[in-house]
Amino acid sequence: MSASEIATVLLGGFLGYWIVFNLMRSKSKYDPTAHRDSAKTNDNQGEIPGVSDSSEQWFHVLNISPGASLDEIQTAYRYLIRQYHPDKVASLGIEFQLLAEEKAKRINLAYQQALKEKES
Repeated sequence: MSASEIATVLLGGFLGYWIVFNLMRSKSKYDPTAHRDSAKTNDNQGEIPGVSDSSEQWFHVLNISPGASLDEIQTAYRYLIRQYHPDKVASLGIEFQLLAEEKAKRINLAYQQALKEKES
């Protein structure tokens, strides 16, 4: 193997690891643990439809507090959708594409639910 081939393999490995790491990590710029204790658990307000786990409320998906302002909601949404948009992994394997598509759907649903709740 030549030096350029070795460099290409190493660069590809690091790039692949970075993409997988960013898709799979649970923490982001917005700390999801900061507001979980204050979340309402006795009603279904803010829950994502079709998800039975109460931890999947819109503010948990967007990793912000339940009392976040509209600007904070939009900022969190834009940050997350940029990170998990399926087009980011279009050149990767089908597993990554499906994972990104599912995550983007959950982010979009959470954003729509947040906007609906804030308009009320």
